[in-house]
Amino acid sequence: MASQRVAMTIRNQKEKYRAGFSLVELLIVISIIAILIGLLIPDIQRV
Repeated sequence: MASQRVAMTIRNQKEKYRAGFSLVELLIVISIIAILIGLLIPDIQRV
């Protein structure tokens, strides 16, 4: 019975960390968006 509690506690702690995005993932997405904006700026300025 005690081992089941420990297993469930460990499982619950792992699920907490999986919710949401990590800092690295957010930085990658922001950098990709910044690169795309940088590529679009010259085209927008021509119009």
